[in-house]
This record gives sequence, C-alpha cells and structure tokens, in this order.
Amino acid sequence: MVVVDNLDPSYSLEQKRENLSRAQRKGDFQFEERDLRTGVEDLLPVDRIIHLATYFQKSSSPEEAFLCHDINVNASLLLYEAARKTKTPRVLLGSSSEVYGRHPKTPFPDDAGLLTPVSLTGATKLAAENYLRVYSDLHGIEGTILRIFNPYGPGGGLIHQWAKSIMVEEEIDLPGKGEHEREYTFIDDLLSGIEGALDHSDPFTFYNIGGGAGASDKVVISMLENGLGKKSQIRYRKQWKTEVEKVWGGTEKARINLGYEPRVSLEEGIRQVVSAQQSE
Repeated sequence: MVVVDNLDPSYSLEQKRENLSRAQRKGDFQFEERDLRTGVEDLLPVDRIIHLATYFQKSSSPEEAFLCHDINVNASLLLYEAARKTKTPRVLLGSSSEVYGRHPKTPFPDDAGLLTPVSLTGATKLAAENYLRVYSDLHGIEGTILRIFNPYGPGGGLIHQWAKSIMVEEEIDLPGKGEHEREYTFIDDLLSGIEGALDHSDPFTFYNIGGGAGASDKVVISMLENGLGKKSQIRYRKQWKTEVEKVWGGTEKARINLGYEPRVSLEEGIRQVVSAQQSE
C-alpha cells in the first residue's frame, strides 16, 4: 500500500504528523509526501486508487476559487489520466455532501438527479465526479463515488476542531444562531463504507456515506462543553451564501449494496473526541 499526501499546512501540520505517526505504528505502508498535481504515474499501476484529497473552501475570493478548482478538479483529472495510462482498473473518489447544495429533499437522496451545489467545494467535487464518470465510460475504469457527510474523529474534522478550540479557549465561529443541522460520520464508519465499496464491483456508481445521526451546531458544542468541562467562546455571524441550513444524507443504497450500517453514535463519537483532547 502507498499513501500519498502533501501535508498541506492550511490544517494543523502537527496534528497531521501525529496522525501519520500513529498510522505507521499500526499499519505497513509506504508514505510519499507529494502533491498529486506533480504526478503519481511512477507509483502506478496498483490494484485500485482511493482518492480522498479534498480542498474545502475558506472564502469566496477569486484566488480561493482557482485554488479549489486546481486541487479538487485538476489534481483529480491528472490522477484519472495516470490511471488510464498505467491501466489501473479502479478509482474510488471521496466526494462531499456539498455537491447537493440546498436540495429540497432531506435526507439528500443519492439518486437526486440534477445537483446544484452552492459552494466552490461542492461545484469542484461534482466536476471531479463527472470526470470520473467520463473516464469510466470512455476507458473502462471502474469508478465508485462516496459522498461523505462531515467526517470526524479524534484526529480531525469539524467536531475535533471545535473541541480543540474549547480546550485552548479560542473563539468558535458559527453561522446564524447555531441552529444549522449537520450529519456527522465517525472515522470508523467512514472506513467501513470504504471497505464495503471496495468489496462491491460496479462499472460506475455512487453512494452517500453518513453517520445516521446529526444535530445542530449549538447542540454539538454543548455536548463538547459537557464532556470537556469547559465553556466555549462563540461568535455568531451572518450566514454565508455557501452555507446550507440542513445537511443530511440518505444511505439506503449503501445499506442495500454494501451492507453499510453506521455503528458509532454521535454521543459515542464525541466521547472519543473529548477523551483524545483530554489526553493530549
């Protein structure tokens, strides 16, 4: 197994290196610190590619738009082309719940048809999905897309970021009055979804991978406060146009085809995040 990551400094490098060190103690794999945009053909062919690299929009500036496109679209296209050239037969793309935008039906159905994302992340991840569909049709690459809903765990994700902010008494920025609702997927359940998808063969398909439970921002932060024994410092602000009030995904297709069943409740996931923070 070869793991490729550029250790992007826009997220905590210390946390990334700690996560990497923990993984290396538990598993046998080769790590390559590399940006996908510089090419990976020399590492191929392999039996399958699991493509999880994602850049999440941080502002609405033109510079951010080009960066989001470069990482989420251009890097993906280069990876698909490398797979074609080296006859790598299968690509699994980790996409995002943001492709759904403000879909009128919740939970978001994975057979929703025309999608209209409202964020740069959503638009660029949808473009990466469509390129994989084309490469599947034209070149026979088996493509599987997992639309992941707010992944988190002791080593990363939004809930982890909030817990860390509470511990170090940093301000937490929330839209509206903290009533936005999100579905969260614990890392163990996400890995279960990936494993199930790899065990299931299909020329091209896509699934929602969610945790089966969610809550409003203020409820999650309250749960973190109770677990950590500390109060948060929250700054409420106006909702951005790129933010969706309720993000919730239907996972029936993954349940039927992959045997996917999220097993870690939000309460248990938060307990594990809190425990990890308190042990640091």
